[in-house]
Amino acid sequence: MVDTDSVEIRFIPTGGGVAASTSYTYKDGTFKAEVLPGTYKVTVNITPYAGMPDSEKRHREMENWIKKFDEGQSTLTVEIGSEANQTITIDMDKKTVTK
Repeated sequence: MVDTDSVEIRFIPTGGGVAASTSYTYKDGTFKAEVLPGTYKVTVNITPYAGMPDSEKRHREMENWIKKFDEGQSTLTVEIGSEANQTITIDMDKKTVTK
């Protein structure tokens, strides 16, 4: 990934309810989402910035890797508690979400 890549993270409730999502650029590396307490499937989508000369090539190269984290295939889950502010780390190489 490069600084200009756009990342979208979605939190899909496992027991039904309203999903939440947030977007950020990789340069920032942090995001803020308002998510109600519960257990969520986490999906991640990465889009290379279209203004870069190699963005199409990079997207094709990342396509199969990114598919592992879409709604149909993602195995990432997280339990969100009732605390006001929580920090999670998504490690896509290890396929883990930790608090």
